[in-house]
Amino acid sequence: MTTPPLHPSLSSLSFLLGIWRGTGKGKYPSIEDFEYGEEISFSHVGKPFLIYTQRSWDLQNHNGLHIESGYLRPVGNHRAELVLSQPTGITEMHEGEIISTKVEFSTLEVSCTPSAKQVSSVKRILEVTGKTLNYNVAIEAVGYPLLPHLTSQLVLS
Repeated sequence: MTTPPLHPSLSSLSFLLGIWRGTGKGKYPSIEDFEYGEEISFSHVGKPFLIYTQRSWDLQNHNGLHIESGYLRPVGNHRAELVLSQPTGITEMHEGEIISTKVEFSTLEVSCTPSAKQVSSVKRILEVTGKTLNYNVAIEAVGYPLLPHLTSQLVLS
């Protein structure tokens, strides 16, 4: 199957396209610090949105740690929206600002199923420098304020 041409509205987000792989570090007051492997993919089907998938794994035994997927779309005036879901019962809706090769997302809404960890807000920052994607996530969860949670450095494959 051939990839269709990129939708013209995606030009401001085209710097994200591709498969990015690398490692990251996680921390939060309610858990032990950890390191992980990560892969993030941004692809398209010719429509005015990017398809986002993320997966991470334990560097020691390669067991899966986390996975999430969603859609990223430009909404004009250097703005973008991100909608994503996680199999842990959490969905997130974000609005963000596109600044050159950086997108800063802040929570519009987080929804949690009754069995999910309670997350109140999330901030996500994606910044590409050359062939490197720096990805940072801060969360407000389980009674703690918004604090840094994940940071990874990924290389375009």
